[in-house]
Amino acid sequence: MVLLNFQPWRNDLWERLGREHLDAGKYADAIVAFEKSDEFGGLSTDGSIGWADALILNGEREAGKSFLRNLSVSQADLFDLMQIIALQRQISDVYGAETTLLTAHRIDPDNDDINFQLGLMLSTTQPDSASQFLMSTNALSANDQLLKEALLTTIETSSGLESASERYLRIGQVLSTFNEWDVASQAFQSALANDPQSALSWIYLAEAQQQLGINSFEAISRALELDPDNEIVNGLTGLYYRRKDKNELALIYLNKAGTINPDASVWVIEKSRTYEAMGNLETAYKLLINAINLSPEDWSTWKALAVFSFSHNYEVEQTGLVAARKALVLNPSSSALTDLLGTGLMLAGDYDSAERFFLQADTMDPHQSAILIHLGQLKTLQKDFIQARNYLTQAIEYAPNNRLRELAIQLLNENSGK
Repeated sequence: MVLLNFQPWRNDLWERLGREHLDAGKYADAIVAFEKSDEFGGLSTDGSIGWADALILNGEREAGKSFLRNLSVSQADLFDLMQIIALQRQISDVYGAETTLLTAHRIDPDNDDINFQLGLMLSTTQPDSASQFLMSTNALSANDQLLKEALLTTIETSSGLESASERYLRIGQVLSTFNEWDVASQAFQSALANDPQSALSWIYLAEAQQQLGINSFEAISRALELDPDNEIVNGLTGLYYRRKDKNELALIYLNKAGTINPDASVWVIEKSRTYEAMGNLETAYKLLINAINLSPEDWSTWKALAVFSFSHNYEVEQTGLVAARKALVLNPSSSALTDLLGTGLMLAGDYDSAERFFLQADTMDPHQSAILIHLGQLKTLQKDFIQARNYLTQAIEYAPNNRLRELAIQLLNENSGK
């Protein structure tokens, strides 16, 4: 920024520069600029949040965690607090997010989003206290409503368990099912605090850690040491090694899990995905058919076949769309499956029907970046570039992770000249 050459004391200009660097993905440069702004008079709250975001994106998670905790103490604006909470959850700082949520709750005690998130946080450490916040929510998305009901049921039915570890394990499994990995991880840690010899708690913690980008080798090793013949331990270990691109090793553990429980279609599906990763698509496809024959009423088997078809443009209309429709019939409340059917219709060139399902999915689960990205792609194909940019901008704003954010940015940049 040229003006800084003549007015290097301008903290507002340094903050603007920090924001520009952050938006451009130059996180280290953004940190320097935000530091300069702070040195020359201080940052606005928005600038401070940007500084924390830059620290996190630059890999300085602990520094970002401390920064956000300190920042939240002095905030009284609900919008700013919600931004801080989003970043705290991004780095799995459940305790920090819980504290900030309590501050937000004092400002707006009837806010459904705040009460819902507080319920999630507290379920991992104080389940009985979580219930009051979950029960006070009303206007939730379809997906969040399902999670709320599942979590309340689990909290209630597990209240009489003698084992606190088992209670937290069940809560963590519910949270994992809905991809709430930061709070799931905390629930599994609470389970281990009560029973450090639980192989299942260790392996589920490992899965959550992997989903969060945290090194999970120690948790994997501990689970295998405690119960090497457990179906879940072997199956999730197989997934761990596949994500490490050690596919042959992954198949050893997945085959063992399948041998322990030959009726479980999930391990057949995961073996299919492993062969797919190895480039053996014929074997992968045959295994998916085996999974469907094994569990024809399980929507997840039909979903796996649809995803395979759409990913490889293989028999999209004859196989993929049929599988996607079957999955949605078996699980009609799923926004993800509604979005999946829309994706297949878009690939098949039926843009009007695709839009109908994408919009339905967006209504069921608003602000989902994946759905918004698909709407942006569809509008690009329909040559409605203004609307495409609108959807992609929203996808960037609501992106829960860097992968989706970067994809939306890439698609938006491709649209910018149209």
